[in-house]
Amino acid sequence: MALEAAGANAILDAWLEGATYYVGLLTALDAEPSGSGYARVAVNAATWAAAATASKANGAVVTFPEASGSWGELTQVGLYTAATSGTLLCKYDLTTPVTVTSPQVPRFPIGDFVFTAA
Repeated sequence: MALEAAGANAILDAWLEGATYYVGLLTALDAEPSGSGYARVAVNAATWAAAATASKANGAVVTFPEASGSWGELTQVGLYTAATSGTLLCKYDLTTPVTVTSPQVPRFPIGDFVFTAA
């Protein structure tokens, strides 16, 4: 049985409704930066736009803390269940890798993170 886009949209909208999740950044090796001011960012239903075409994108700017050192080259965004540790629920490849160094404040504009139900 295949899920139609409308069904996937409903599931994605319901999944992120009313819960707090945490966005993290990942290297090509699926590792998060450690230290240098890195921390996951809390997101809730207000952060996300309504699902469309079986995908869900951020509907608000997502801003990470200022880097106090190098976070390395980041290639993916992950959605986690907790601010530290927790479970990685899904991940998305960034269109263009981002190298973060001090004193950058990584910001991702509306629509930069797109998770799909594929």
